[in-house]
Amino acid sequence: GEGSLVFPPCCMERGQFASRCRSLLSEVYSCERGIYHYRSMAKTNYRGYLKAELVPLKKYFYVLRPLLSVRWLERYRSAPPIEFAKILHLIDERQNLVIAIEDLLAQKKSAPEMGLAPQVPAIHDFIERELERIEAHEVEKSMSRNDANKLNILFQETIVEAR
Repeated sequence: GEGSLVFPPCCMERGQFASRCRSLLSEVYSCERGIYHYRSMAKTNYRGYLKAELVPLKKYFYVLRPLLSVRWLERYRSAPPIEFAKILHLIDERQNLVIAIEDLLAQKKSAPEMGLAPQVPAIHDFIERELERIEAHEVEKSMSRNDANKLNILFQETIVEAR
């Protein structure tokens, strides 16, 4: 499966930027840097929101989504999709975890803000195991000069095209 790159409607129909950017994605996207980014996001959100006895349930998605994005990168080696539903199949753990996440999704649908509640043990255990697992990744963080040049050329050509 390919990751999807989403642009706001204002950018989509003007010139070639969106299509050219999508075509460059597979060349310049680094799975290693993506893993580093999503791992960092998951750790920050977990520590910031989910360590108390009562947690904002909505914030589970702020940790689950980046963790599942890491799994997407590991399995498909392409940019993960933004939609949570498209990465949910990457949870192949125990059934109680899947049920807990589906329950959270149902709550979110009926009450988007969700509020505070006690920690969800199945989800908490998964998050801690997954953070521990991906902590071992060695990550290359810098973008190659060639990749940066391709993006700079696209940027410069887009500015000229917009005039």
